[in-house]
Amino acid sequence: MRMVSLPCSPQSALQTFLRRAGLFSHAVARLSTQTCFMKSIFTPFFTSFAAFAMTCAASAQDLRSLAPSVPAGDTTTVTIGIGGGIAPRYFGSDSYRHVVAPDFAVASAAGYFASLWDGVGYRFSSASGVSGSVALGYDFGRTEHNRAGLPGSDHLRGMGNIDGSARTRLTLGYALTPRLSLSGTVDVPLAHGRGMFGRASAQYLLLAAAQDDVAIQAGLIIGSGQYNRTYFGVSDAQSSRSGFAPYSLDGGPFATEAAIAWQHRFDRHWMVMNTLSVSSLVGKAARSPIVERRMSVMALSGVRYTF
Repeated sequence: MRMVSLPCSPQSALQTFLRRAGLFSHAVARLSTQTCFMKSIFTPFFTSFAAFAMTCAASAQDLRSLAPSVPAGDTTTVTIGIGGGIAPRYFGSDSYRHVVAPDFAVASAAGYFASLWDGVGYRFSSASGVSGSVALGYDFGRTEHNRAGLPGSDHLRGMGNIDGSARTRLTLGYALTPRLSLSGTVDVPLAHGRGMFGRASAQYLLLAAAQDDVAIQAGLIIGSGQYNRTYFGVSDAQSSRSGFAPYSLDGGPFATEAAIAWQHRFDRHWMVMNTLSVSSLVGKAARSPIVERRMSVMALSGVRYTF
């Protein structure tokens, strides 16, 4: 997938990106009033894929961006695939779920894309090393019971469900060298007032060969006060229903992560990807009554075909 090139100056690149992102954000604001409509369209098709999107794709997304992709030229590329893996039932769970999900992406040479991994949006890169994207996607929340392929656990019974929500994802990155880059991502929900979270990470491309790429990533995940209380806090009402002790926390870092990804290309059409990610809860989030295990492992493998 080729990303559109912008002016070499970082200032010019940022100004152009923010101007285009502003137009996209205006459209997102209009779409946010139609969240229920979006859910009715996206849920049936994305349900089996959401396990990756919510628990694995965040790390894999940054790692994939380091590796060269199939050149798009001046045309639109279409990619299809399927993947499978394991992920914890929720952040802090000691039990795991198996997931199988489709993969589908369309990208134009101008930078616009629609993807099950990333949502619908626009991305850019510049010769100066600055890159970024803005995308509209969907977060499927969390339930208080086990559910196939999606976050939720019977261990949370009485905590209530965290409703799904459309969300805007903003990403900005900078390549310090051809192999080392830094990036920051912020997810802002458009409904349900559950707060926002962000990720600051560094990525390093260990291997860039004709057919193989291997990259590693380390990052810190930070939540707003509302987000941390929604996912790790226990209100008095939740305590009376679930039996967990009341618990409150403020905004700040709640997890660290490290990941490694390997991508192998058989030819210009076929490729396989493998990602292994380890996350560890930190601070007050790690001491939440709902947390069974601070450290969790996520692994996925997938095969893709690009037309």
